[in-house]
Amino acid sequence: MVLCRDVKNYDRGVFSVAITCYDSNICSIRFTKDTSIESWLDEADRRDDELAMVREEAEASFDREPAIPPDLAAMKPGIVLAAMLSAIDIDTLTGHDRVIVMAAHQRMASHFQAQMYASMASVADAVTEQLYNDGETDFELVEDTCSSEIRAALRLTQRAADSELSIARDFTTRLPDVWQAFVSGRIDRRRANLILHRTDHLSVSQAQEVARQALERAPELTTGQLASLLRRLAVEADPEDATHRYENAVEERRVVLESGVDGTAHLYLMDLPPDRAARIRDHLDSTARSLRTGGETRTMDQLRADVVLDMLDPVAFPSLGPS
Repeated sequence: MVLCRDVKNYDRGVFSVAITCYDSNICSIRFTKDTSIESWLDEADRRDDELAMVREEAEASFDREPAIPPDLAAMKPGIVLAAMLSAIDIDTLTGHDRVIVMAAHQRMASHFQAQMYASMASVADAVTEQLYNDGETDFELVEDTCSSEIRAALRLTQRAADSELSIARDFTTRLPDVWQAFVSGRIDRRRANLILHRTDHLSVSQAQEVARQALERAPELTTGQLASLLRRLAVEADPEDATHRYENAVEERRVVLESGVDGTAHLYLMDLPPDRAARIRDHLDSTARSLRTGGETRTMDQLRADVVLDMLDPVAFPSLGPS
């Protein structure tokens, strides 16, 4: 038995709370901006007996066995789910119920993160409107002011504030269906951002169509699987653009050397033609396997790395160095 099940109509100051129970509508209390507190309290007083009965039954139910509401797994994120989760002691539940509660917390986290992005876009809209009303016409200055407001409020760097504001605007104007799936808890932040970033090179109509198709499967896919799906859908949406982007990327092929956090180094080959990269990897594999003799203790990863070092290090093989 749960007392508070449904909260609705929270929009622009209208707030309605319904207190019900799962097996019958024994009682109901509603409060809106048009209802005086006195009349609301009078209604509550008249139903004290009903509320007491429901409360006693709920408490008795909790005393018998720790449990979760029967429809918690399907409950949409919002104030009611938040209230319920705050009252649950997860360590008293069965393993199965703990998984349901964990998933419910994830839906709530997605809901609030999506609302944060909507708030961010709204702040930027308010700043923009105020500046334009004041006669400011410098677009870059307006954008910088919007970003500065967000940076100051959330303690972000300039780059992070610019990036987050761009994401917020994409959610609210470019791909609103992705935001709806995000705020409803159907997808989390990782999947929502992945859809945004993997469609940012497409036109708005193409991006929305790719997002629509991706959202049909996104809740059940890992981020890796979703990335593969988005890549295929983007190519199908605009094959000519995909070819152009591939050719441009290959033109930017390069080798990058970075320092590792443990004093090691990372050597990357970036934007290679995939067929040649695959042949190199196959060659490394076959060479590494040929070195796995009976007394070899190195792993395949270590062997592959050592093959690269032995092939390219001019100190190990001076003949490969500059003449």
